[in-house]
Amino acid sequence: TAQREQELLLRQSDERLRAALGAAGMGTWRVDLRAGVNAHDETLAQIFGMAAGSSLPPGGAQFVERIHPDDRGPVTRAITDAIRDGTDFSEELRIIRPNGMMRWIRARGRVVTDAHRSPVIFTGAVMDITEQRRSEEYERLLGLATAALASSPEYERTLADVAASLVPRFAAACAVHFLDDRGLHQIAIA
Repeated sequence: TAQREQELLLRQSDERLRAALGAAGMGTWRVDLRAGVNAHDETLAQIFGMAAGSSLPPGGAQFVERIHPDDRGPVTRAITDAIRDGTDFSEELRIIRPNGMMRWIRARGRVVTDAHRSPVIFTGAVMDITEQRRSEEYERLLGLATAALASSPEYERTLADVAASLVPRFAAACAVHFLDDRGLHQIAIA
């Protein structure tokens, strides 16, 4: 029948969309606000470090518990505001996986309302942006180090300060050497 064909086409379209989102590293979620039922795909489970096939408890408590404590208040307010006002949700936030690893994600959501403009569904997608954030931080720190070196006449002291400030972020130890016509000289170590 025509209805079965439409259902099959819709299901195939949904599967293609989920495959494309998964290939792009985007996980999806959906909350039925009336029934309090949450659903998510395997990519979202991977991003959050959840076991395959795991489910979220009603109300999204597990999601909120995974949000970094410093981000939890602003993000839950943004979610509450989006649902109350029927507006879109878009946040960058940190999550803590069960193994303690911190990751940055970008989360976007949309509220679907019924004919009376009451919120019914809250749905969206997340993407792990940790590597992007790290790259931005490296570029920022490199810019600061370059500016410090370019503006200081005391290059040995400045190199020591730069090494000391970078080590906690990138390595267990760092040494700066200078090569001139007399050979290689250690300038700073942290």
